[in-house]
This record gives sequence, C-alpha cells and structure tokens, in this order.
Amino acid sequence: MRLKKYDAILIFPNSLKDEALTKALDRVKEEVTRLSGEVLSSKVVGRRQFARPMKKRESGQYAKMCMNLPPDNVSGLMARLKLNNDVFRVQIVCASAKEQPVEEMEVKEADGKS
Repeated sequence: MRLKKYDAILIFPNSLKDEALTKALDRVKEEVTRLSGEVLSSKVVGRRQFARPMKKRESGQYAKMCMNLPPDNVSGLMARLKLNNDVFRVQIVCASAKEQPVEEMEVKEADGKS
C-alpha cells in the first residue's frame, strides 16, 4: 500500500485544558494509525482568535500534524474526526501538492519554450 504525505491543521475547543488537549491529540493519532497511516510529527501551536466567529466560538486551540496515510483513507479520517466532539475543525492538505513560488514557475516555463 502506497502512503502519501499529508499536513493537517486541527482546531480544538478552547474549553480543553492541557491534559485533555494532549489526550484529544493522542486520539487523533490513534485514528491515523487505525487507518494504516503513521504520524511523523505533531505540535500544539496554541490558542488563536478566529477571523470571524464560527458556531458561536471566538477562538480555538490549534495543532499541526504531519502524517503518512494511504490516499483512499483521507476521507475516512475526516469522517471519523467529524464524529469526535473534541475536534472542532480539521483541514488536511497533501504535502507534496504545495504550490511553487510564482517566480520559479515562470522561469521553468520560459526555459521550456527555448
């Protein structure tokens, strides 16, 4: 089974204390391993204010996670995390699909035409 590298940003409710936040992050890691993936790194970023209120909440606790996961299991992970009450929001992005700076793209296009 081929694994692909993903970056995830997780938002947890502000009501979670440090110990509860660590347990919630561990449960997310367990979900990744249950879906044949592996967590490469995780880091709690801290509390941040939202740009606008979401579901009557003004802020949340952010965490970043880097993981390897089969591409077919990403939607399953998202579905499982939606059922978890400790996870407020999740965004998973393919790490290899990060955009290149515009200058690099233009130089490569110009070189290809010559």
